[in-house]
Amino acid sequence: MAYEVTFSAPRRVELCEVPVPEPGPGKVLLRTLYSGISHGTEMAWYRGTAPQAARAGVRDGLFVDGPSAASYPCVQGYEEVGEVVAVGEGVRDVRPGERYATAHGHRQYAVVDPTGAYFQRLPDGFDPRHGIFLALGGVALDALLTSRIRLGESAAIFGQGVIGLLLVRLCRLAGVSPIIAIDPIASRREAAFRAGAHYAFSPDAPNLGQTIRSYARGRGVDVAFEIAGSYRALHEGFRITANPYGLVVAGGFYQGEARGLYLGEEFHHSSHGIGGATRMVALSERIESHAAPWGLRRVLDTVWRLITEGALPVGDLITHVFPASRADEAFRLVDEHPDQCLKVVLDMQG
Repeated sequence: MAYEVTFSAPRRVELCEVPVPEPGPGKVLLRTLYSGISHGTEMAWYRGTAPQAARAGVRDGLFVDGPSAASYPCVQGYEEVGEVVAVGEGVRDVRPGERYATAHGHRQYAVVDPTGAYFQRLPDGFDPRHGIFLALGGVALDALLTSRIRLGESAAIFGQGVIGLLLVRLCRLAGVSPIIAIDPIASRREAAFRAGAHYAFSPDAPNLGQTIRSYARGRGVDVAFEIAGSYRALHEGFRITANPYGLVVAGGFYQGEARGLYLGEEFHHSSHGIGGATRMVALSERIESHAAPWGLRRVLDTVWRLITEGALPVGDLITHVFPASRADEAFRLVDEHPDQCLKVVLDMQG
C-alpha cells in the first residue's frame, strides 16, 4: 500500500492509504521524494475558497452553477520530484533509478506521462529538493516573457514570495534596472535584496507611488508585476507605471471581491492626461499568444536549464521541510504564518 496527502474537508489534512498503481503502456511509475506546497492555488483548496469546490465546473469559459465534480476529498500539489520505479511497455530513454521533476500531486507513488512538459530529468548529483521549483519557475518566466521587458528597462514586483523572488532573479538575468520589490514582510524584502533587487519597500511606506516613480527616472517603471494577489497592489501598479507605454502584468492569485482597486483613477486617466495610458495584461493569457514560439514546453525547458545550471538559484527559497506524516502542521504553517516561511516542502519518504 501507499499513501496520499488528502484534503478531506477545508483545513482538514489526512494521510489516506491507496494501492500502489501500475504503469500502463507509455507511462512511468515514480516514487515521490519531495513535494512542495503551493501558497496560491493549493491553499485555496485547503481553505475552502476554490471555486471548483462549489461550482459545477467551467463551460464555454465560464464557471457554472451546479453540483461540483471536483470537491472533497481531493489531492492537490504540482511541485514534485520522484524516482523512477518501473516503466510501462513502449517507454524509451527512461530507466529505473533516474529522478525527475514532475507535477503529480502529494502522492507517495504516481503514474506519469514521460512525454509531458512537466517531466524533467535531474542531473546526477543535483539536490532533489531543488527540483520542486520547476512549475513555479515556469510561472515566473512566463510573467517575464509576457511582459516583453527589455534590457535596461525598469520593473516593480509586488509580492516577494517564491514566484516574486524568482522573478527578481530572472529580471537580473535579463538586465532589468532598476528592480524594485514591494512586500509587507520585512524578511521578504531582505530576501529580495539578496535575490538582486535594487530597492525594496513596504506597501505601507509613505508616498510609495512618488518614491517608486522617482527611482525610475521620475516617469515610473516600464513594467509593474503584481504577483501578490492583492487588489490594492494592482491599483498601485497602475499608479507607478510610466505613461503612455507602461504595462501592468496581473499574475497574482486573486481571491474574493476587488476591494482597493480603482480603475477610474490612474488606469483610465494617466498623469499625462491621456485616457487609458497604462495597459494591463493577465498572466492567464500566457505567452502562447505571442508571435514568438514560446509554448509551455519551451518555458519549462528553459527555466529547468537555468535552475540546473545554477543561473537561477533556488536552494535558499526552502525554509521548512516536514515529513509527510506531519503534513497538517505544514499546511497550518503556510495558512497561519506566511511571514515565517517561503517554500514549505513535504518529505514524502517520511
